[in-house]
Amino acid sequence: MHKFKKMIDHYVGLSIEQKEHFREVMARHFKDLEHEEREALTYELAVVVYGECLTTEEAEHIVSKMYGHGASGEHWTLDEIKSLAHNKGIEFEKEHYSLGDLYAIMHAEYYDHYEFICSLTSDHSRIAEYSFKLAHGYLNDEDAPDKGKGKARKYFHFVV
Repeated sequence: MHKFKKMIDHYVGLSIEQKEHFREVMARHFKDLEHEEREALTYELAVVVYGECLTTEEAEHIVSKMYGHGASGEHWTLDEIKSLAHNKGIEFEKEHYSLGDLYAIMHAEYYDHYEFICSLTSDHSRIAEYSFKLAHGYLNDEDAPDKGKGKARKYFHFVV
């Protein structure tokens, strides 16, 4: 393990070609792992590299793949969701979830519960409000470990 740690420390100084070769070697051995082992390893590495919460870049990529009810991708921008959260008194630096978490989960709630939400209202601002409340409730899960910290990353990694 010591040799592997030392190689990882030197990875950043490699040329582009050397990095590509390193990735090819890792991929060759990675495919030999059982599915559960691959999933666990990639999840743990994502937490190390990006943190427990989703970055906005990761969240934008996740949302770009969402679809349902004849629509796809982003329904609200990051700035719109940030503004909505700010109006609700949410300060992300004090929360256990990130703007990326809220953005991805709010879109997931919108796509997954569209018919239900639209049975309550057709007003676009109310649809945003209901989607926000569902997402906030999901992320503020009091009986989850650490009040749900990292819940969005786990959901999009292991469930979706």
